[in-house]
Amino acid sequence: MAVDVEVVTPTKVSLTIEVEPEKVKTEKEKVFQLMSKQVQIKGFRKGKAPRKIVEKWINPDALNKEVLERLVSAAYGEALKVNHFIPVTQPQIEIVHFSDHDPLKFKATFERRPEISLPEYKGVEIEVEKREITEEEVEKTLQTLRELKGVYETVPDAAAQDGKAVLLDFEGFIDGKPFKGGTGKGVLFEVRKDWVIPEFMEQLIGMKAGEGKEIQAVIPPHFEPEIAGKQAVFKVFVHEVKEKKLPDADDSFAQSFGEFKTIADLKQAIREQIKTTVENQKREESLQKLLDQFAETLNFPIPPIFIEERLKQMERTALQFLQEQRKTFPEFLKEKYPEVFSIEGIAEEEKNNRAIGKFREELEPKAAKMAKIDLILDEVWRKENLTISKEEIDSEVARLGTHYKMPIEAIQKSLKDEQIYQSFLVGILRAKASFLIRDNLKLKIKE
Repeated sequence: MAVDVEVVTPTKVSLTIEVEPEKVKTEKEKVFQLMSKQVQIKGFRKGKAPRKIVEKWINPDALNKEVLERLVSAAYGEALKVNHFIPVTQPQIEIVHFSDHDPLKFKATFERRPEISLPEYKGVEIEVEKREITEEEVEKTLQTLRELKGVYETVPDAAAQDGKAVLLDFEGFIDGKPFKGGTGKGVLFEVRKDWVIPEFMEQLIGMKAGEGKEIQAVIPPHFEPEIAGKQAVFKVFVHEVKEKKLPDADDSFAQSFGEFKTIADLKQAIREQIKTTVENQKREESLQKLLDQFAETLNFPIPPIFIEERLKQMERTALQFLQEQRKTFPEFLKEKYPEVFSIEGIAEEEKNNRAIGKFREELEPKAAKMAKIDLILDEVWRKENLTISKEEIDSEVARLGTHYKMPIEAIQKSLKDEQIYQSFLVGILRAKASFLIRDNLKLKIKE
C-alpha cells in the first residue's frame, strides 16, 4: 500500500492511498463468496449453485460497493496508524480509480489532532498569596449554622417587618380569574423586600395577625409567560407574625451537631473547613492560571471544529441564561447591538443575522482559548492512559440531571446517540486530566 500525504492547512491533511491489485482481487473474491452463500437459486441448495449461475444473480454494483467499503476502511485505518494521525472529523472520501485489474486509488481528507509537545504539568510550583483565616469568618459561618437551627415563634401584636415572618393565606387573581401558583393556605413567608414579587412584600409590611387586605402587584418578567408582566390582585389574610429565635452559641448548641463536645470544638472544625475551602479555591485558581499559561505559550494549530464546538456551547449557555430571565435571543440582540437594528434599508432578518455574527465574533477569542485548553487536556489524559469507571459515568449523569433539571432517564436516553456519548466521555476524561494537574500542584505561599 502506498500513501501520499498532502498538508492542506495546518490541521487538515489529504491522504492519497493506493491499494495493490492483488488485495483488490482477494477482497472481491471474499465478498463474492459471502454473497453467494446468501443466494437462493431454484434447483440448488443454498450456496451450492455453480459460480457462473451465481454471478448472474449477484448485483455487481452491490458487490463493488461492499468491496470498496471494506478496502477503503482497512486502508484508511492502516494509513492513520503508519502516519500517527488522529482524525477529529469524519474523512471525505474521493474514489480516484477502481477496477478489477488496477490498484484502488482514493483520497481521504480530514481534520487531524495537532501534535502537542507538553511542558511539565505534574508538580508545578505556583506562588499564591498568604491567606489567614479570620475570627470574623468563623463567626459568620457560626451565625449561618445558628440561622439553620433557628425556630420561628409567634410574637403577639407584632407587625410584619424585615427580619420577621408571617403565616398567611393568599389568593391571587388576574383579570378576575385565579391563576396557577397564585393561591396558598397556611404559608410561612420570611419578610424580605427582595422577595420574588417585591410589590407584594412591600404592601405586606405593617400587617398584624387577624388582618386581611387586597394587595395589587405586577407579576415580574421571570414568571411563566402567560402571567408575566400582568397586574394581579391578591386577597391576603395574616394568621400570625413570627420571629426567628436563634440558639445561643454555647456547648449545647455544638453538641446538637452530634460530633462536638464544646463550642470551641465546633469553631475549630469551622476554621479547618474554611481553611480546606480556601486551599481548594487556591488550587482551582492556580490550575486555571497554569492552563491559561499553557494556552498562551504552547504554539500549535487548533482544528476549527474545536472552536465551533466551544462557540456552540457558549451560545447554549447564553440561551439557557436568557430563558431563566424570560428573555428571547432576538430581544437580547436588540439590546446588545442597537446600532445594527437602527440601520435603515435592510430587512429585519438581515439585521438579526448581522447581530448574531457580531455576537459570535466577540465570543470567538475566548472560544479559541478554551478549545486550546481542551486539546492540552486531551493530550494529558492520552499520555496518562486515564480511563473511566461505571461509577464515574453514573455520577456524571446524576450531576448533569441536577444541573439541567432533567430526569436521569432523559440524560441516559440522549447518551444513546454515539456522537453525544463520545463527547460525554471526553468531557469526563478532560475533567480527570485537570484534577490530576490540580492535585499535583505545589502551592508556594508568597510572604
